[in-house]
Amino acid sequence: MDFSGFDIAIGALALLVLVLLIKGIRTIPQGYNYT
Repeated sequence: MDFSGFDIAIGALALLVLVLLIKGIRTIPQGYNYT
């Protein structure tokens, strides 16, 4: 199993999505509190 640019891109994309999900989970409850 060799790591190509495609494999690195998938890993980076998955990490980015995970970070966005964590930020979204933290910010959504605050939005509900204001309404």
